[in-house]
Amino acid sequence: LSSVCGFLHRAAPEYEAAVINSTAAPEEDEEEGGFQSLVMQVCEFISTVACGNKLRGMLKDRVLSVLRLVSQFMRITDGQALEWESDPNEYLACDDDDHISLSVRVCGEHLLEAAMSSRPGETKKAVLQLAGELLQQGDSSAAGWRYKEVGFLFFGLVSHSLPNPKSAKDKGGEVAAILTKAAAAVQSENPLLQSRALWLMSRSQEAICKTFPSDARVILQTAAQLLAPGRPDYLRLSAARVLARFLPDLAKKDLQLPHLILIQSGGLDGLGNLLIGSCDEALHLILEVLTICVKHCGRVVAEVQANFCEAVTTHCLAAGKDPLVHTQFLDLLSCALSQPGLKEGMQQSLLPRIAQCLASADVESHEVGAAIDIYVMIVRKSGRPIPVHLWTAVGPMLQLVQTTEDNGVLQNCTEAICVLIRHGQDHIKTHNQLGSFLGAFEKLLGPEVSDSGSTFVGAAITQLISAFSAEMSQDLTTGLMRAMLTKLYAASRPGLRQSLVLVFARLMHTGVPGVLNALQGITIPIEGKAVGGLEVLLSVWFSQWEKIGINRYSRNVSLSGLCLLLQCPDPRIDQASMATPPRVRLLEILMLAFKAEIARVSKSNESAKKTGGNGRIGGRRFSGRWGRRSSGCDARFGGCPRHR
Repeated sequence: LSSVCGFLHRAAPEYEAAVINSTAAPEEDEEEGGFQSLVMQVCEFISTVACGNKLRGMLKDRVLSVLRLVSQFMRITDGQALEWESDPNEYLACDDDDHISLSVRVCGEHLLEAAMSSRPGETKKAVLQLAGELLQQGDSSAAGWRYKEVGFLFFGLVSHSLPNPKSAKDKGGEVAAILTKAAAAVQSENPLLQSRALWLMSRSQEAICKTFPSDARVILQTAAQLLAPGRPDYLRLSAARVLARFLPDLAKKDLQLPHLILIQSGGLDGLGNLLIGSCDEALHLILEVLTICVKHCGRVVAEVQANFCEAVTTHCLAAGKDPLVHTQFLDLLSCALSQPGLKEGMQQSLLPRIAQCLASADVESHEVGAAIDIYVMIVRKSGRPIPVHLWTAVGPMLQLVQTTEDNGVLQNCTEAICVLIRHGQDHIKTHNQLGSFLGAFEKLLGPEVSDSGSTFVGAAITQLISAFSAEMSQDLTTGLMRAMLTKLYAASRPGLRQSLVLVFARLMHTGVPGVLNALQGITIPIEGKAVGGLEVLLSVWFSQWEKIGINRYSRNVSLSGLCLLLQCPDPRIDQASMATPPRVRLLEILMLAFKAEIARVSKSNESAKKTGGNGRIGGRRFSGRWGRRSSGCDARFGGCPRHR
């Protein structure tokens, strides 16, 4: 260890000349070797010593010396500065704890983390002393901003473990002094130093707001001003991060502050300008900050409604290519549609683009899927009944179902149809569109659509039958059942088969004789033979009953449907041609299900006893030796001796 530290001490001047002051890009191929690779290996060696159970004692009283040596190699190089200026995503990735690439700075951070885990008390004292030394050295050097930046970096990495400034544990006021210098560095003329100071401010937000409330307001206003165009993007992104951390807390204490920060200081204009052309990590951060602004300061955002809606609408459809970005856009739209001042403006801005996207044949599938997801969110946020102007996109979407072959788009359309039937029954009747919806189901249940494209058709059909059973003739119901049985037999995906079985299980609750009457006239061609609809349904249902247990509701619907079949005295059930008589098989399945339910409840009781549970079984409170409920016994669970 002494030899390694001696090497670092001797190599520091040469490293500064060859790497730190060089504008060459960082090494990309580690196998070629080089100065940086050697320093990284040395840092990893020291980290290994710090983490070893038998070796960590070697660092006793030496943590400060080791960190002081390593800090000389963690200064920003001219090559890194150029790279971050050209690609701000690289800057954000380097500050990401989950970043997988290696560099001297990352290895130095790993070394500090290892020292904190093995010798936390000594390491915290060493970091405070080292940060003070680096800040003092930065004041007395021409290129001192590099030392200050490393000092803020070390302090920020352990800031969560340090005492609150001006508290009894902050002896000597070291924490408060460093935070004060970081706040002053936010006004620096060097953008890299400003960016690191802002990064430290965001990590120390709770301590600053608690100890320096007036300074917190100044920091937030400065961050909003730094979002203006004309500055490096990595600096603007660091300012956006400060905005996201400080604004929610300060906005609760001062209702006038959001207007000052977002409108007068140009915070929203800066974020909107950053949104243009951003991608990857930068886009994720901007969307997160915008969502926070809308959620906590929706009234202020509504003052610039037109600009905000235009900026969001321009990018939301194209974001469907990246699922994570699309999810973040949906979160942003959900917050915006929940704000009374933004709801109408967002609808008017989004609906024409959605309708145009659904009607166009040249749009990529990810944009179509994003448009449908956004439309579904608009419908859900609009309440009931759905406003008339929102119904304009239904026609193009139903037409899209008939023309597209993309499974992802068909899944999105099916989910949208389910929501539209649930929320817009009156519009379907008014516009006489029941036939169009049935045509969409005919396509989704047809042989040309794969199981993937028909994944959610079962839930949509259930909504249709429950909403329009009175309007559907016997022929329509029979035709729909025939299509479902054909798909049920041909499907290979268990989830699709189970969803279709649940449709028939729910139909049993409306009346078993009516379902049997409809199935009586249905035959499905299987291997050159015409098999009755009831035989097809029972064969699949009996084979899938154990798997229909993703949630308790689905399991109860399926098993109660089988109970209704067993109770029905209709002779057509006994006449079904199966290997085992249908009623015998029904009894076997129900007994197995009953035993499984008893085992599940017994396991739940045992778990409650071990963990000191609240004595609840299946959502009901039991007490007493025999599990007697306060309102009587429960025979389903063996509630009392009489029922046992």
